[in-house]
Amino acid sequence: MYDLILKNGKVVFPDGVKVVDVCVKDGKIEKIMPSVKDLTKDVIDCSGFYVLPGIIDAHVHMRTPGLTMKEDFGTGSRACAAGGVTTFIDMPNTRPPTLNNDDLDEKRGFASDDSIVNFGFYIGANGKNFNDIKRVKNIAGVKIYFGAHYKDISIEDAEALEELFKWGKMPIIIHAESEKGSYEAVKQVLHIAKKYDARVHIAHVSTGSEIEEIEKFKSEKVTCETAPHYLFLNKNAFQDLGNFAKVNPSLQAHEDQEALFGAIDDGVIDMIATDHAPHLKEEKEKSFEEAPVGVPGVETSLPLMLDMVNKGRIDIVKLVKLMCENPARIFGIKNKGKIVEGFDADLVIVDMDEKRVIRNENLFTKCGWSPFNEWELQGVPKITIVNGVKVFENGKIIAGDFRGGEVKFLQ
Repeated sequence: MYDLILKNGKVVFPDGVKVVDVCVKDGKIEKIMPSVKDLTKDVIDCSGFYVLPGIIDAHVHMRTPGLTMKEDFGTGSRACAAGGVTTFIDMPNTRPPTLNNDDLDEKRGFASDDSIVNFGFYIGANGKNFNDIKRVKNIAGVKIYFGAHYKDISIEDAEALEELFKWGKMPIIIHAESEKGSYEAVKQVLHIAKKYDARVHIAHVSTGSEIEEIEKFKSEKVTCETAPHYLFLNKNAFQDLGNFAKVNPSLQAHEDQEALFGAIDDGVIDMIATDHAPHLKEEKEKSFEEAPVGVPGVETSLPLMLDMVNKGRIDIVKLVKLMCENPARIFGIKNKGKIVEGFDADLVIVDMDEKRVIRNENLFTKCGWSPFNEWELQGVPKITIVNGVKVFENGKIIAGDFRGGEVKFLQ
């Protein structure tokens, strides 16, 4: 007896799409077969719909602790569920920043209480907490910031940076602050990573020049991501959005957008991650100098990419590789990212034909806005399943008392 059966869906596998049934038991994918008798009371007819692995967003800022007026694990995870995201990895630039085991345990407690999807964490590096980094368990990697925005959680000392790469026990994720800073930081860390044969992941790649530099060093240990706002918006967006288009690194030229799509086609960009960074509307309405950088993204990333599938810009197998398989592989997330017997039953059912308009008033994120407000997109997440439990269906959160869990990192 199965707990749940997804029948007749167009299931997306690494090698293509097949119409099969997916049978779920005890939170796992128990069986995948062409047709199964309805040995359960809970059957979802997926005829005509696609079934994807749950999206893994490896770059989010859920603002807990210290900034929960903008977002928290409850509201952020509900936004994830609405966008087909079943796992997120949270960044360390909270207040206080996440720099040691105690900080991580506090976050784990908050997320365990409130998140309806699965979660994981990064630890930050400030040049002084190397011993703390060596002691932490079950994290995705070490996040390094460059630049004045992150004074309490950045590394400016070259010796400390080299020490971290020499240790090299887990992925090192790089954030650079400006266009010039991004390029110079990417060059610096790629050379250091090569010197120590370390794993390095470049966050929110936004320019063609970064792509060119990454291509020189590209390997299994050198990976990178871009974000939807760099693919779908350019610097002309400021005319309509003003500060609501202010991100870090900033939006680039149309030519850079084309370079990013080309890098996706060529396999240089490994994943799409949102850099979900919500701020209140009143913060964004301040002067340009005072307005914070960042946009929300977990709720809109999959619909945006599905629309690109419908327009023929990317195929759905490549989408799953970018948003599910590669994040799980790069960060070593156990039993996630593919629809495979024995893996966790994290699934999203999507209608590729339905069109929907993004509207601020319908969003689950606490900040209540999106730079893609009033965009009409074709391709809609209909049902999101986390660990075998339906948490979102037809526009509504239905998780009840269910909570997601912390993922396991195989490092």
